Amino acid sequence: MEEQDELSVLFEQVEQLIESNRQLRQEIAQLKRAASESQSERERLLQHNELARKKVSEMIARLKAMEHEHG
Repeated sequence: MEEQDELSVLFEQVEQLIESNRQLRQEIAQLKRAASESQSERERLLQHNELARKKVSEMIARLKAMEHEHG
């Protein structure tokens, strides 16, 4: 293989590596965004769950108080 041919092959391989690197960087950025969104959603759901738990506890306490008043 001639030196020019070898250089052409190497150049093409470098170009492919650069493109692969660009694509991987994009994928990583997308995965980071998705992970961040998932974390935000998880936190929102945990807050919602805690609020629901508190409301249920309050209702149970009220029911027990009513039961004692009428019992």
